[in-house]
Amino acid sequence: MNHRLQRVLVLFSTVSGCTASIARRIGSDLIAYGIKPTVMSVEQCPEVSEGDYDSIIIGSGARLGRWHRDVRDWIARNGELLKSVPVRCFTVGLHGIRADGSFDETEAREAMERIMSSSGIPQGTGGVFFPGWKRTEGFSSMERIALRVYPLAEGDYRDWDLVDAWVRGMAPELLRKMEENSRRRGGTGVSTRGGAAGTRTGAGRAGRATGDMPASAVADGGASKRAGVAAAVASESSIWSECFA
Repeated sequence: MNHRLQRVLVLFSTVSGCTASIARRIGSDLIAYGIKPTVMSVEQCPEVSEGDYDSIIIGSGARLGRWHRDVRDWIARNGELLKSVPVRCFTVGLHGIRADGSFDETEAREAMERIMSSSGIPQGTGGVFFPGWKRTEGFSSMERIALRVYPLAEGDYRDWDLVDAWVRGMAPELLRKMEENSRRRGGTGVSTRGGAAGTRTGAGRAGRATGDMPASAVADGGASKRAGVAAAVASESSIWSECFA
């Protein structure tokens, strides 16, 4: 396959930084497949032009059963482009995590299907739900209340083996889809307009370096994503389990 057609954008929206860490891990894993990933937050990549990337992977935490507003707005702005390139997505949250720390993938998959249907994600897009962490730092007072009453011990539930396994299963198919798109376009390469200067960073618990990745800016999203959380949380645990990533 033409190496010019291996440019993949890993786009994310995050509040606590958890989704950012998983996005960086995905980007790091993609390098092994000859892919040149660019890992960016939605704030750093408001729009993408045709030809900027050959595939896009989008990830977000969720609020009340939907992805964060900024990433939903991004999808609305770039909806036509998303129909022309292979798209994969991931959600990060607490849904499916049991009190003993085990992870119910079936329950999480059902949550992911609900989130995809309500967040404007293109039909037919492959998606996965990853467990995140439960931490109160950086959240608003209402969000901290919600986290404290949610029946799960505070801790880091990210599963790097699960993330790595998803990339192993997804990347070869993604490469095939990019090659098919290349043939349909007559071998047209990609431009470099989509990249943005920033800092290279490690990925998650294992500290995996991403030095071969294009420089990318990573933002945690700020206070704008922390507003509007309902106070009545005790009876809404199935919803709040999706809200903090």
